[in-house]
Amino acid sequence: MAAITGGIQDVPGSQNSLEIESLARFAVEGYNKKENALLEFQKVISAKEQVVAGTMYYITLVASDGGKKKVYEAKIWVKPWLNFKEVQEFKLVARREMAGIPGGIQDVPGSQNSLEIESLARFAVEDYNKKENALLEFQKVISAKEQVVAGTMYYITLVASDGGKKKVYETKIWVKPWLNFKEVQEFKPVGDAPAESSA
Repeated sequence: MAAITGGIQDVPGSQNSLEIESLARFAVEGYNKKENALLEFQKVISAKEQVVAGTMYYITLVASDGGKKKVYEAKIWVKPWLNFKEVQEFKLVARREMAGIPGGIQDVPGSQNSLEIESLARFAVEDYNKKENALLEFQKVISAKEQVVAGTMYYITLVASDGGKKKVYETKIWVKPWLNFKEVQEFKPVGDAPAESSA
């Protein structure tokens, strides 16, 4: 894994840490649920952690898909001091009421006329178009919410078996212990597990 900027550090003794093992098992379980898979956790290879902060924006917007206007919700994580912005979620909104979202999320006053919010909304649409090979066109912002976020981002490399075959996976887990919050941001296979020299 190449060196990653942003204060990411190795977690000393991660192979023997119950906390890291618990997070790794959580990531495997989450992957199994999401992908209807049957991975079995084997062991932690390494772990890195990063203290994270910034603002999470929740933006409801209108975009046209093949000329048909539709409502979408975007969740965008912004750290202006690092010139960082990342779309965490972008989804079509079924005709339903937006449920109240816990965790210090507040409306952004004047978001329909904010150039910053419009810029983030356009960024979310462009990101979606790239990822999904789509041709959505941004129309307007309906509303926006923001949340100051913090916590620790863990980068864990682990071994799990898939149908008896051991493979190496990397996972990125965001933890905010004071909110009893943990979320798998990424979980991906990176190759077959190396053969072990001793049992």
